[in-house]
Amino acid sequence: PREIGFMTSLVRLRCGSNLLEELPLEIEHLTLLEDLSVNNNQISLLPIVLGNLTRLRNVNYENNPITCPREDVLSQGSEGVIAYMLKMYRSALTNGLEMKHSNLQFFPVETLTVPSLHSLVLDDNSLDELPPQLMVLSSLTFLSVQRNRLRKVAPEVGMLTALSRLLLNDNNLFEIPLSLGRAQGLLEVDIQNNGSWQTPPPRGRPAGVGHRRKLPEKVWGRV
Repeated sequence: PREIGFMTSLVRLRCGSNLLEELPLEIEHLTLLEDLSVNNNQISLLPIVLGNLTRLRNVNYENNPITCPREDVLSQGSEGVIAYMLKMYRSALTNGLEMKHSNLQFFPVETLTVPSLHSLVLDDNSLDELPPQLMVLSSLTFLSVQRNRLRKVAPEVGMLTALSRLLLNDNNLFEIPLSLGRAQGLLEVDIQNNGSWQTPPPRGRPAGVGHRRKLPEKVWGRV
């Protein structure tokens, strides 16, 4: 129940095997909580507000149909999940998120709930695509996905009109969407150390492709 938010002296909370479908957002007020057990329920989402529980040392979420966060985070165990939630929660407060070396295989969809996000750093993970849903981050100015396994960048990334820097070096990209030309504020793109560019942009490949370069008002290609 939501009233659990008034139990601010709790240090240990165990509510396993109760057919719970969700955790109330008011749980963020339990700032003294160190141990949380919600195993064997029907919970599909661990709320980002868990990141406000800075004393939390253990969370047992086994045997739940959790879809958010995704399996690449859940497989890191209690410590990994707690660290992930802490970063996500802070991103909502600071409008910046850094997830370097976080063993991510999928784009962290929780970021889509922070439309005021200005900076997103996902370097040194194992992401293979940037999804269309990224377009909701309309305030994003800096996006860095260096040293991943990217093979695809959704055309919708071109709808990030506030974006000024896009770093995609050291991936497996073979092309970037021409829709990036719609990103009017884009000043810098880094696509060095990627795959063979099999589909050159219209009018021929610009000089210096594959290297960091300052861009004019629009990226190459017709818009």
